[in-house]
Amino acid sequence: IYANGAALSMQPHPEFELEYSAGVIELRRNNPLNHNEVQAALDSLYAPMDNDFVGNALGEFFWRAARGQNLRA
Repeated sequence: IYANGAALSMQPHPEFELEYSAGVIELRRNNPLNHNEVQAALDSLYAPMDNDFVGNALGEFFWRAARGQNLRA
């Protein structure tokens, strides 16, 4: 926490490989998820990652907070 009250909290979950996550999703097929729900979940696994966006946002937050700049702009 900075003197200006700025704080940031997040909890990314990189601990599971895509194949493991896909297997867990498949286990839920028809129990309780239907085909469309399972497919949507699987599709989301293989969507492009936001790593660059998140990294840039974190860098910008800390850069601005360290300089006492408005973080909402």
